[in-house]
Amino acid sequence: MFYAAIVFILVILFLLKTNRGSSPARYMAAILIFYMMALFWLVLYLSKDMYYYNTANYYFAMPKFIWKWLTLLTINRTLIIRMCNFCVVGVLYLGICFSLSFMHPSLMRIVSPVRRSAAAILAAELLLYEPLIEKHLYYLLYPSVLSVASYNKMQQILHYTTIFLNLLLIAVSFGLLFYTLLQTSGLRMIRLNILGVTVSYLMVMCSYLYIFLQYPCHLIRISKLADTFTYLSAPLLSSNVFYRLFPYFTIGSLLLISLSIYTSNDFLLRMRQDDFSISKQIAASDITSRTFCHFMKNELLAIEAELDELQTTPEGRQAVQNVIDRCEHLYQRLDIIHRGTRSATLTLQKEQIGTVMADLIAEQLAHVDVEVSCFFDQGCPFVMLDRNYFEQAVMNIITNALEAMQRKEGNVPHLTFTLSSVNKWVILSITDSGPGIPPDVLPHIFTPFYTSQPVARHWGVGLSLTHKIIAAHEGHIEVESQKDVGTTFRIMLPAVH
Repeated sequence: MFYAAIVFILVILFLLKTNRGSSPARYMAAILIFYMMALFWLVLYLSKDMYYYNTANYYFAMPKFIWKWLTLLTINRTLIIRMCNFCVVGVLYLGICFSLSFMHPSLMRIVSPVRRSAAAILAAELLLYEPLIEKHLYYLLYPSVLSVASYNKMQQILHYTTIFLNLLLIAVSFGLLFYTLLQTSGLRMIRLNILGVTVSYLMVMCSYLYIFLQYPCHLIRISKLADTFTYLSAPLLSSNVFYRLFPYFTIGSLLLISLSIYTSNDFLLRMRQDDFSISKQIAASDITSRTFCHFMKNELLAIEAELDELQTTPEGRQAVQNVIDRCEHLYQRLDIIHRGTRSATLTLQKEQIGTVMADLIAEQLAHVDVEVSCFFDQGCPFVMLDRNYFEQAVMNIITNALEAMQRKEGNVPHLTFTLSSVNKWVILSITDSGPGIPPDVLPHIFTPFYTSQPVARHWGVGLSLTHKIIAAHEGHIEVESQKDVGTTFRIMLPAVH
């Protein structure tokens, strides 16, 4: 236990040094301080009862000189009980605050009521288990209202109620953490950070419950006739095996939670920075994209070479130059994509999808009839995306839509872009006014090299690449189509705050 206390101190200092304004880290440091103090006051109380000499000296792995110092320390046991109870309920209250610190600002309306309710319950426990209040309450009720047996029964009921309420508070703190986990962004890295903190907090609270499940408790027996009270032995588990393992379990829990809090805190702080990015590997199937880009770059260079040889009128030369400029633009774009596929790495950066789509529409769809609708309750949310890859995925959908609308007789090509959000997802819908996708083709549109058009012009590569790119963004893509009405592609990306 002595060595566990040293680790306590080191972990607390580590968390305080690295918190950099993080509420979860500060609350966890406070939890560990109160937990350590509760253990100190408990061991100090045990040191005043020789019945526990072997337990405290051997099973808590305390050096003899520390045990002797505690035994000889002159301090009132009532004060020890008071301080132990205060630290025990402090851990529970700080546990609630720790869980609430992860809540999204939009849910802050529930923070104050939960915090006030927890504070009221724990304050009532402190009062009811205060030795002096217990003494006055006993004098008030005995013997005019309750007998000794009835009073002891009332204390027993109160004790079980206290255990239930404390377990309920711990369950609420875990419920808040899991609720945060469910409501947080769908990005795997963010969810794993919150999950790591939750598991680490679970380990610390399991260690806490093993020792302090029955605290605060009644540790005095009152005699009205003698106008005094005696101190009772503190309740402890009867398993000696647990006490031998307790210091090691505690040290492991502390080290794990310090690591989890540090990594989570560092990740959340980096997310607030404008240049925050995540690098991740794209699927090995990017060989298709690499081959396609390489082929297209060679073809564009060949077209440019042929155009340079043409002799035309001034108007014709201007048209040729326009074609050359467009080929150069496509070449540069393919070169960026090709370099990215060569490294097989996506660089996800925090972007507002509304801004990305506005830039894409202005650059690529200036001569197309486009309608854009946004449905956001609290402004356009952020997403993590690789702009080059994402634009490639969207352009694959748009290119197919434009070709389909041109094939529909009497149709005025019209594209509708709809941006909305549902829970933790941002949704981009792309709807065209084309002839729709036949029902027998629809299940295969994301299959590599599948195409219902002439192979000479359509290789069946675009939509399969789009599916892989969206999946690499940890998003989802789905499609709906009606004959002679049009087709809607729906892209869902995890929102980040």
